[in-house]
Amino acid sequence: MTSLSLLTVLLDCAIFYIVWRLTGSIFDGQIAGRAVAMAFHYFAARSRFFKPQPKFLTLLIAGMPITYLGIRIVTAVTHVRVPTAKLVFEGLLLLAAIAIAKPSQAATPGPVRGGGVWAWVLWPLLLIPAAVEAFGFRSTELLTQFVWDPVGQHRFVLFALVCSGVSVAFGFVARRYFRTAVLTAVLACSVYAVGTAPVGTVLLYVFSCTVLGRLVFGEDTEGPLAFLAGTAIWIAGMYLTLYMPVHYAGTHLAAMALPVLAGYRQTKRLAMEWLRLLLPTERTPSLTTFWAFALLAFLVVANWLVVLKPEISTDGLAMHLAIPADIARHHFFSIDFHQFIWALMPMGGDLGFAAVYASGGEYAARLLNFAMLCGVALLLFRTARSFVPESVAALLAALFVSTPMVYLATGSLFVENSVAFTVLGAVVAVWRFHETRAMRYLLLAATLLGTAMALKLGALTAGLIGFAILIIDFWRGRTKRSPALALAVCAIVLVTGSFPYAKAWKLTGNPFFPFQTGPFKSALVDDDIRDVRYNQPLNWRTPYQLTFETGHYYEGQAGSFGFQYFLFLPLMLAGLVAVRSFRSWSVIAISLISAVIIAATQSNARYFYFLMPLLTLGIAPVLGWLRERQGRFFQTALVAAVIACFGNIWFLPSADWYNRDFYASPLFTEKGRQLYVHVGGPIREVIQFVNGVDQTEPVVLVDSSQIAGVLAPVHAVQWHDYAFLKHVAALQRPVEVFRFFRQEKVAQLIIEKNREDRPETVMRMLKACGEPEFTAKTWEAVKLRPDCERVLAVARGRVDDIDPRIALLKDWVRETKFPETFGSTIAYTNVPGASVQVTIDGTGFRYMYTKAFNRGIAAVIVDGRQVAVIDLYGKEIEWQAHTDFTGLGPGLHEIEIRVTRNKSAAATDYNIDIDALEVF
Repeated sequence: MTSLSLLTVLLDCAIFYIVWRLTGSIFDGQIAGRAVAMAFHYFAARSRFFKPQPKFLTLLIAGMPITYLGIRIVTAVTHVRVPTAKLVFEGLLLLAAIAIAKPSQAATPGPVRGGGVWAWVLWPLLLIPAAVEAFGFRSTELLTQFVWDPVGQHRFVLFALVCSGVSVAFGFVARRYFRTAVLTAVLACSVYAVGTAPVGTVLLYVFSCTVLGRLVFGEDTEGPLAFLAGTAIWIAGMYLTLYMPVHYAGTHLAAMALPVLAGYRQTKRLAMEWLRLLLPTERTPSLTTFWAFALLAFLVVANWLVVLKPEISTDGLAMHLAIPADIARHHFFSIDFHQFIWALMPMGGDLGFAAVYASGGEYAARLLNFAMLCGVALLLFRTARSFVPESVAALLAALFVSTPMVYLATGSLFVENSVAFTVLGAVVAVWRFHETRAMRYLLLAATLLGTAMALKLGALTAGLIGFAILIIDFWRGRTKRSPALALAVCAIVLVTGSFPYAKAWKLTGNPFFPFQTGPFKSALVDDDIRDVRYNQPLNWRTPYQLTFETGHYYEGQAGSFGFQYFLFLPLMLAGLVAVRSFRSWSVIAISLISAVIIAATQSNARYFYFLMPLLTLGIAPVLGWLRERQGRFFQTALVAAVIACFGNIWFLPSADWYNRDFYASPLFTEKGRQLYVHVGGPIREVIQFVNGVDQTEPVVLVDSSQIAGVLAPVHAVQWHDYAFLKHVAALQRPVEVFRFFRQEKVAQLIIEKNREDRPETVMRMLKACGEPEFTAKTWEAVKLRPDCERVLAVARGRVDDIDPRIALLKDWVRETKFPETFGSTIAYTNVPGASVQVTIDGTGFRYMYTKAFNRGIAAVIVDGRQVAVIDLYGKEIEWQAHTDFTGLGPGLHEIEIRVTRNKSAAATDYNIDIDALEVF
C-alpha cells in the first residue's frame, strides 16, 4: 500500500469529522469526506509522484455504504463515539486495501493458480466459518456487553490515536528507526516508572539465561531457545534448593552473573546482538511490513502499560505473587502443603518469578511475565517467517498478542506466558532436531518438553505428544548410539517433567494433588476440590461456544477467547492433508490433539492458553501453501486475519476484570499505582494496615485466599487452606468459632463487607463480635471483642427457639402452625445425637417444651455434666411446659439438651422439642 492510500483515508476522516461536527449528520459527513478523498486520489494519482491505484479507488467507493452502516450500528449499540467508529472502519478499509493491493511485498510470491477443484474445496473452509462468526456476533449480541470502563475506553482510544500518529510519522520518515524508538521508549519509561532494580534484574536474568543456554547447548542456539534452556536450568535449580535457606538477593544475583562471567565469548556475542536491536535496521522495510510491525508493537506496548501496575488479581495474590514473596522473605519456601494445599502443585513458572523477585521485587516478577510474552511473540514471528513473508509473520504474531486472554495473562501475574513460551520453544526445538539431526537439539527438545510438563498440569498433554513425536522422529534416523541416546532423552524428560508430580505422589499418594481425587485418594483432602462451574461437555459445538459463549468456560466474557481460532480451524484441519511437511503436521497435530484432550477433561478456557501460540503457528504453513497455489484465496485469508485481529482488539479487556481502566493515571507515577490499588485491589491496603499493627499473631482471611504480602502467620477460610476451612465449617455455633480463633491466637481478621456466602456461624460471630479497625472500600480489618463469649451468650430474659444464639445440631423440624407455643414457633427432633446447645450468662435457666404422646426423654447437660433427664411424655398435650435449673452461680454456662432415644412405655415416639429458654 502506497502513501497515497493512507493520505486519502486521513483526508476522508478529517473532512468527515468537520462536516459531522457542523451538521451532526453521519450521512452528510460520509458523503462529503468520501467525495473529497476520491477527488484528491484521482488528481494526485495523475501526478508524477504517485501511481494510480484502481483497486483501492474501487474499494473506496464500495466501502462507503459499509462504513456508514457500520458507524450507525456500532454507535447505536455501544458507547463508542462517532469519530472513533469512523477511524476503526476506515482503518479496516485501509488494511483490507493493503492485503488486496500488495499481499506479499516482503518476498516474491510463488506460482499462483486460481480456480479449479481447489477453489471449490478451499473457499467454503473460510467462508463458512466467517458466516458462522457473523451469525455469532448477531445472535449473541457481543457488541452490547460491557467491556471497557468509560475511563479505560477513553484512555485506550487516546493511546491508539497517539500510536497511529507516531506510526504514520515513522512510516513516512524513518521506518528504519521505529524499532529503536519503541525499545528505547519502553526501557526508559520502565525505569522511570518502577525503578532501576526491577528492570535491571529482569534484563540480567534474561541475558544470563540466554548465555547459560548457549553454554550448555551450543553458541549457535538461537536467542529465544537459549533463553528457554537457561530458564529451564534455573527452574531445576530452584526446585532442588527450594527448602534450603539460600535464596537471598545476593545469591540470586551472583548466580545470574556466573554464566555471564564464565561464558566470555557467548556474553560478548549476545551483547552485540542486543546492541544491534537498539540500532536502526539494516534495510528499510516495505510499508506493508512496517504496518504489520507497527500493529504488533501497538499490541505489545498496550500489554506493557498494564504490566506497570501493581498486582491485584485474585490468583496472583493468592498464589503466583505469594510464592516469590514467601521465598524472598524467608529465603526458602516456607508454605506447608498441609495448610495451603496448592503448595505441591507444579510451580515452575512461579519459581522463575522468585528468581528475580528477591532483588527486583514485585515489578521484576511482572516485567519477567511481560518478557515471556515478548519471547512468545518473537519466536512465533521468527518461526512463521519460514513459511510466509515478514509482513504476514508479524501479522500472525499480532493476531496472538491481540487475543483478550493474553491481555489477562500479561496484565496479571499468571504463569500462562511462561508455559506457552516453553511449549512453543519445545516444538521449535523438535523441528530443529528434525532438520539438523544435531544431538544438542535433541537434548534441548527433551529438556524443554520436560520443563513444560513441570510448569502446569495442562501442559502434560502437549509435552507427552511432543515427546512421542520426538522419539519417533529420532528412531527413524537411528544409529548405533541410538538406544543410549533414547534412554538419555527419556531420562531428561522424566527427571525434568515428573519432579512436582513425583513429590506430590510420595507425600500425599496423589501425583496431581490436590486435584484428581477420584482415581487418586489422599488422606489430606476429600473428593470436593473441584470447580464444577466450568464442566462443559466436548461436542461439535465446542469451538463455537469457546468463541461466543466463553463465559461458560471461565470467568471471562463472551468473545475473550479470540476470533481467529474458530475462523481458521477448518483450514488447519485441511492443512494436515494438504501441507505434507514434518513441521506443518507436527504443530497442527500437537495443538489440535491437546486441545481436544483438554476440552474433554478440563474445559476451562484458560487451560487452552499455552496452545494458542501453537494454534496461531499452525496457520502459517497453510497460508504459505495457499500463497503458492491460490493467490486470491491467500489475499482473502489475510483480510480475514486482519478483521479477526481488530475484532480481538475491540474486546481486549473482555477476559480481564482487573485492567478495564487500561493504564494507571497519572501515568508512570507512584500516585497512579496507589490509586489503582485503592480502586481495584483495596485488600492490599488492608493487608498493609494489618502488617503495621502486628506481624507475629495469626491473621485470618475470611472471604479470600489472597495471602501475598501478609507478614504474620495467615489462615484462610477458603479451599486453599483446606484443613482450616473444614474445621471452621464443622463448628456449630458462633461461640465455637470465636473459641477456635482464640485458641489459634488469631489477632485480626480481613473480611469483605456484605459477603453472604461465608459459613453461617462465622457470619453471626462477626456480626456480634467484629469491630472494624480499618476500611478500604469493600474490605475491612476486623478485631474480635475480647468479651465475645458474653456477647454471644443468652443473658437474663426469655428467648424463642428461633433465636440465632440457640444452636440446633443435626436434623430438627421447625413448626409455626401452633399458636399455643411461645412465639408460635417450636422445633422438635427424634434423630439420635441431635441436641440443643446454648451459652447462657446467669445463675439458672428455664427449659420450656411441649408435653405430648409422641415425646421421649431428654438429657440436660450443664457445663459438661449431666444434671437431669426429663420425660416429655404427656397423655394430653401440655403447651409451654417447663423445668427450672437454678443455683448455677453467676457467669457463663454451657447448656446442652440432647435426644436420648429413650421413652416411656406409653410414648409413641422419641421426639424432644424446644419452645423457648429463659435465663435467670
